[in-house]
Amino acid sequence: MLKKDVIDHFKNASNVARALGISPAAVCKWGVIVPKFSAEEVERVTGGALRVRNDLYIRGRPISAAALRTHAA
Repeated sequence: MLKKDVIDHFKNASNVARALGISPAAVCKWGVIVPKFSAEEVERVTGGALRVRNDLYIRGRPISAAALRTHAA
């Protein structure tokens, strides 16, 4: 799950934080790819409107930005 998609869905990082019960600073610390635990929470609170993309994680950790660029090509 991409951070950009989550913020687009919720309109801003403050709304994301409120929905997940975390601080806006925590959302801002996410990389390009949302940490898997948080992505699972986003999927849950959106009722599946946003889905975890398992192809973006290796052993539960987000792939690197470089790998993401290669992956998207």
